[in-house]
Amino acid sequence: MNFQHKYDLVEAEKHRILNEKIKAIELYEKAIAGAKANEYIQEEALANELAAKFYLNWDKQKIAAIYMQEAYYCYAKWGAKAKIHDLEKRYPQLLTPILQTQKYSSSINETCIQPNQTIQTTRSSSSISEALDFKSILKATQAYQKKFN
Repeated sequence: MNFQHKYDLVEAEKHRILNEKIKAIELYEKAIAGAKANEYIQEEALANELAAKFYLNWDKQKIAAIYMQEAYYCYAKWGAKAKIHDLEKRYPQLLTPILQTQKYSSSINETCIQPNQTIQTTRSSSSISEALDFKSILKATQAYQKKFN
């Protein structure tokens, strides 16, 4: 087990507080890569979320969006439904490609029905995020990244 990514994330936050942006950026990246390499999906999600907030506070919304979308994807993969619902409510402007894809996918699924197909739908107060389509999320994120690269 390797916990270096945890140390790197704490150090990134320290440098963020000290307004040492370049060092903070390096450490966020290192923490994200370390968490991913060691398969700590929840810590990869947290590091991406904190990096997104760092860039958002620095008025770098496009960069923040990329990190927040990756955080969202990691939290969803981990199964943290309450957390992704919280991100949807707090940062919809950063999650636009994902939320639009979900809305579009939901709309397509409701209107594209095969003949002789029985449809049973139920609505609940839960978020659409309970039925995440990971391929759609990934495609939306990649399209968004291509748009801004």
